[in-house]
Amino acid sequence: MSVLVANHTSILNNATIVISLAAANPCPRQRNITRPFLFVHNYALFFFGSIFNFLAFVILMRRALRCHSTFTYLAFLSLSNGLLSLVHFSKWMLQYYFHILTENFLITCRFDRFLSDFLTHFSLFTLICVNIDRARTVTKSCPSRRYPKSKFHLVLMKEFLVATILCVFHFHWIIKYGSEVSDDERQIVVCDYRANQRATLYIYFLTTIYPPFELVVFFGLPLLINIVCTIIIIRSLSIRMRTAEKYRPSKGSLSENRKQHNSEGILSYILPTRASKTHIRSCFCFQMQCRRHTRLRLKMGRTQKSLHKYREENAAIDRQISTTDSSIENQLQVALKNTSDIINRSHRSRRTRDIHLSAMLISLNVFYLLLNSPFHFHQTFAKHFHDPNPDPCNVMFYGLIFDTLQQTFFSINFFLYVLTNRRFREEFYKTMTIIVSRCRQNSSRKEYNHRTSKLRIRSSSINTSAAVKSSSNHDNLMIDASSRQNLDSIMSDIESTTISPSQQPQQTITLINEMSIFNLMADKPDLIWQVFQAIQSNDNGENLWNLLDQLRTTTSDDGIVYMTYGSETPQSLAEKLHRQNLFKLIQLHQKLSSLRAQF
Repeated sequence: MSVLVANHTSILNNATIVISLAAANPCPRQRNITRPFLFVHNYALFFFGSIFNFLAFVILMRRALRCHSTFTYLAFLSLSNGLLSLVHFSKWMLQYYFHILTENFLITCRFDRFLSDFLTHFSLFTLICVNIDRARTVTKSCPSRRYPKSKFHLVLMKEFLVATILCVFHFHWIIKYGSEVSDDERQIVVCDYRANQRATLYIYFLTTIYPPFELVVFFGLPLLINIVCTIIIIRSLSIRMRTAEKYRPSKGSLSENRKQHNSEGILSYILPTRASKTHIRSCFCFQMQCRRHTRLRLKMGRTQKSLHKYREENAAIDRQISTTDSSIENQLQVALKNTSDIINRSHRSRRTRDIHLSAMLISLNVFYLLLNSPFHFHQTFAKHFHDPNPDPCNVMFYGLIFDTLQQTFFSINFFLYVLTNRRFREEFYKTMTIIVSRCRQNSSRKEYNHRTSKLRIRSSSINTSAAVKSSSNHDNLMIDASSRQNLDSIMSDIESTTISPSQQPQQTITLINEMSIFNLMADKPDLIWQVFQAIQSNDNGENLWNLLDQLRTTTSDDGIVYMTYGSETPQSLAEKLHRQNLFKLIQLHQKLSSLRAQF
């Protein structure tokens, strides 16, 4: 019945008009119900089942999460669910928009059946691996090895082994499934095993052996393992939480300790106590000294002065001892409190992580039971539920609803991860922040390139607007009168700002062309701006020297600006530039800015 359901779902979708000209709408009542339902479901399957699962795979494969084997298994589970949702959505898109049925071609018929079963069963066995790994993790007695640093390669090998076994098992869909039936005029592809009467053994396998085998191996066994692992996880967590509640310091412990200390202080005035050094007994607010202590006091001196001195010494010794004891006790209490806070915080974070992971797996198991059970039971026992001659439209309608429930299970993993796991939410926020920051960097880079291209276009428009007159001996550029006047003033300022040969014979700034200042502004506007900023801010000579050297080495090959320096140090060059030419260079910068704004 699984093949019957898979074959007749196309009759109920939006491409039924192209199936048969004789029966364009074989099930009008069911089709009117399923048409809007399938439209919404398939788009939701694409966005929530495919895109979000791929996003969950990217997040779970980050280095901070994939070091834990549980998150690695969940990453492969998200990948398989995303691919399965993409296969179903692609099949529907081809039928709805392009009117291409996968059942009309033998290779697409076989691969569609193979991919659907392979990805479905791979997801189920990956879920089994997740539950087993989680149950093994929470029942370990050694806390130092509870969360190993990295098991990614081991998990990858296990998943590859599971995929290989399932691929070999389902390879019969590619070899034997479907057939080509030839009539008098053409060959028709039948995406079914019933028309292929030659392979009787294969038909017997698919009709008799495969449905109960699929029910036991691909539904009953995963369900049993998941239930057992869920019970183990819940039991371990309940024991751990009871232990934490038992040894957790209550809120009233501090007040109780304070009351006990006060009661001890009050009782010390009533009950007879004795100091360790003075041998003085106190009872009912009266101090009584023993006979030995009295003799010792009388032996030391009978004067009132020596008695007061002896009492003061004993009181000082008692105060010193009490102060030392109280300081040591306070230090011990602070150290114990800090240590207990650290231990409680680590245990609390670990317990929270265990609870979140366990809640995630329990929710996955519950949804697996609710959304997959109807499909598998209907697939195996449909012939017992219906009449001997059932209505094909009703059979196909029920099969379509149950298949939609199963596909819904594979498209809700992302929401379960987000709702139940705090660690996944943190990595999701980090990934979104990185993506947004990269998009902003790309947009700012594009904006900068756009501005640079605009500036180059303006400079090229200035070059093209100037009248070009070339002679046979000289290649001189001529510009209009308005630009010429500004350039003359700029060139005079540049000549005045350069250091005279008498002062610096080897330091010259040579301009090859009058139009070179525009090209330099267009090519390196930021570098020129940094040079003028360094001059205006009285920067030290090292930074200015580096900027001038960059300006010399980064000019274009046309020889726009050549700068040669002699044996002068950067400090001396900076001093001369600051003292003699600072004001003129600032004026030059202002004129260049105004001229650039005009053009």
